[in-house]
Amino acid sequence: MRWVVVISSAFVLLRIPSFVEPLWYSDAGTYANIGWALNHGARLYIDVWDNKPPATYWFSAFLIGHLPTAIAMPLATSAFTAIAALGVATIGRTIGGTQVAVTATLSYVVVASLPNLDGNLFNSELCGATFVAMAMAIVLRTTSLSWSVVAGALVGMALLFKAVFAADVVVVVAVRAVIAIAEGQRLPAPSGVRTAIAVLAGCSITIAAAALSLLGQGALGAAIAVLTRADISYVATYGSGGIAGVAGISLTVVRILIPICAGTGMALALAQRRHRTAALLTWWLGWDIAAAMVSGRGFPHYVQQAEPVLCLALAVAASTLWQRYGHRRLLAGATVAAAVISCQFVLWIPSAEVALASGQRLPGLKDDGVAVSQVPAYYLDGYRKLADPSAATTFDGGFPTDLSQQRAAVNALNSHSTQADRVFVWGSIPWAYVLSNRMPAGRYVTLNSAYYVDQTAEATLFSDLEARPPAVLIVEVHPTPQALLDFLQRHGYQRVVKRVAGEDYWLLPEAAE
Repeated sequence: MRWVVVISSAFVLLRIPSFVEPLWYSDAGTYANIGWALNHGARLYIDVWDNKPPATYWFSAFLIGHLPTAIAMPLATSAFTAIAALGVATIGRTIGGTQVAVTATLSYVVVASLPNLDGNLFNSELCGATFVAMAMAIVLRTTSLSWSVVAGALVGMALLFKAVFAADVVVVVAVRAVIAIAEGQRLPAPSGVRTAIAVLAGCSITIAAAALSLLGQGALGAAIAVLTRADISYVATYGSGGIAGVAGISLTVVRILIPICAGTGMALALAQRRHRTAALLTWWLGWDIAAAMVSGRGFPHYVQQAEPVLCLALAVAASTLWQRYGHRRLLAGATVAAAVISCQFVLWIPSAEVALASGQRLPGLKDDGVAVSQVPAYYLDGYRKLADPSAATTFDGGFPTDLSQQRAAVNALNSHSTQADRVFVWGSIPWAYVLSNRMPAGRYVTLNSAYYVDQTAEATLFSDLEARPPAVLIVEVHPTPQALLDFLQRHGYQRVVKRVAGEDYWLLPEAAE
């Protein structure tokens, strides 16, 4: 009971400041903008889209449609973290007893909540990792076919949040085979085969249900085209860190294959020596580390996919040490620290590999809003804002988004259009459509990396804008592309100079009246 209080207290204290953050994060803003548009009649992958599978946007539509905008994402992030922590605790108890469960769960609550590891932000990786943890908890506790189908359905849900969770489909399908080897059974073990088939069946049911939903909206073909083209382009562009050609592809492939091959080889060797727990964790860890390192960009939320198994593996190692040497509390604290360091190391490897290959200096740690050095200020200023709203300026100013630009853009959209009008931001102003209650005139709710890696994106976007010229068009990208200037001139837009926090915006003639 004491450890339940400690873990629960850590969870609450680490997560509270996320509820008073401003709406600043671009990825969450993209999900919210798409979700808002879906709630108002848009079709996913036809009228609005980004480069992820549909579950992220469907779930965002649910959140935006049912919860206050300011707390929808933090509340969802906290709920997913809590459920994933329960999954980690269940797995820990199953494979190593109470001590492993407590240490792994405490470590997970910390790494999944720290802002320097994007624990304060809503991302697809957290959602997928939660479903995987629940699926693994099931397959490790029972060989029931009906429960194995449920586990498959859960890992299928993870895949619908992000394509890299295909790695976890492999893990869950084959984990019983790894256990069978560790128990001295010859392959194919009947129980392992049955479990694998049931898991694949459950996963297929989930994917088929999503495909039928898209088909019913006439969007399945568009979804397949978008996801295959976008993911291939994204990995080709960012997996190699800008190194082109065969060399860049080789860097990405090698980076992915090393943890998979090493993890698989070690898992088989450990299983043959009857080290069941070590074998299954090594198997799982190799695939999730590879998935976390597919992209060379190293954003902190990438490692969220591997956080549950990292914490479990470290807790098992710590348990072995304290059984031999004692010092349980000291080793529990060391395990938490090791989990944080391990996550940062996994994120650092891809950029370090690229730097070495291109003859550059080794990089520092990547952040996505809150750097390691800013963590103390994040909590101090966050609690100050909670106690005293006048302290909001200091806290809000710590995030890399121009909130004055956001407010000015929303005011411009509201002032010069009605809710029936279409509007558009040429660039990236997070949450602009949600906060203004306006529908985007083009399918790209932000011109982010998914837009720039798609060679057909500009032509597609202009086709959308020609079909529905926006009443207000805010230009956030400078210099303004010539094709956009031609579009504005062709439709007679009137320019309002430097009225949106230094940015120009343009009005259709009827909107300017």
